[in-house]
Amino acid sequence: MEVSPELAHDTSATVAEAKRLWATIDRPNLMVKVPGTPEGIPAIQALIGTAINVNVTLLFGLTAYESAVQAYLAGLEDRFAAGGGISGIASVASVFVSRLDSAVESRLERSLHGKVAIANAKLIYGRSRQLFAGGRWDALAAAGARAQRLLWASTGTKNPALPELLYVEALIGADTVDTVPPATYEAFLAHGTVRSTLEEGVEEAHALLDSLPGHGVDLSEVLDQLLTEGVDKFSAAFRQLLSAVAKWGGSGLTTPRCGPVRARLPGWAGWGWPSTRPPMPIVSRNWPERCATPASAMRWCWAWAAPACVPTCWPTASPHRPASRGFTYSTPPTRSR
Repeated sequence: MEVSPELAHDTSATVAEAKRLWATIDRPNLMVKVPGTPEGIPAIQALIGTAINVNVTLLFGLTAYESAVQAYLAGLEDRFAAGGGISGIASVASVFVSRLDSAVESRLERSLHGKVAIANAKLIYGRSRQLFAGGRWDALAAAGARAQRLLWASTGTKNPALPELLYVEALIGADTVDTVPPATYEAFLAHGTVRSTLEEGVEEAHALLDSLPGHGVDLSEVLDQLLTEGVDKFSAAFRQLLSAVAKWGGSGLTTPRCGPVRARLPGWAGWGWPSTRPPMPIVSRNWPERCATPASAMRWCWAWAAPACVPTCWPTASPHRPASRGFTYSTPPTRSR
């Protein structure tokens, strides 16, 4: 769940909104998205210190990433010093990749297209390996802390002249997450190469970034601009989402009801199944279940507390149960894979 990006430059409001979301949703697997702005960094420390899971988003460069890690580590230390447990706290640092290349390619020769963002990511990854090692981290790890994982965002190629798997294949390494666009994911399944690549060519990555001023590129200035644009784009999308929800809420659609059949994602272990808590709605563009009436109006499904538990929904006037589309159905649900 996302704290409104319009609060990205207000520390106290970000903390208050994240705490409201955490208390309202009341799910241990919730991760609250907070922009990694200068004002967001102290908010991240405060939230981690109260055991709220955080996705630090809109990170573009090494300096901002280091600030996000320091906030995470400081938050863990605050929590531990106060006598709280830290083993259940999770966080990711979301670094946006292809947007950097899009921002600088017009000033670079064609041979350098698609290389700056990867070089930037390699340096961030190397720093990550350093930050989550040594005495400070070892003390936290001994108390049960989890490393904050790097999450690569914006990994689809925006330049059609570049290979479609350019970023995905170049950003493979331990303790990372890659939010791959669907088309890129399908392409990788078809002909991608799995190899640990993030620790390859690090010296070349340093040399490339060091050479950017000679090409008329001020990397620090570009990264600042990307953050500003990112907050603006996130804010516009957030306002659009709220507008759509408000429009749906007043459209006369009936409240969907969920049947007893639950879908379990293939390959996921059972995580327990809620019996009394109500579900919360999310929008799904890909699943065939339609819960709202009229059925053609929107596609909806409902998510429960456990990440592997998704009740299927259908209009209450119809007994139809949609095809599984890769899901397995069980009643009652089981804990087996």
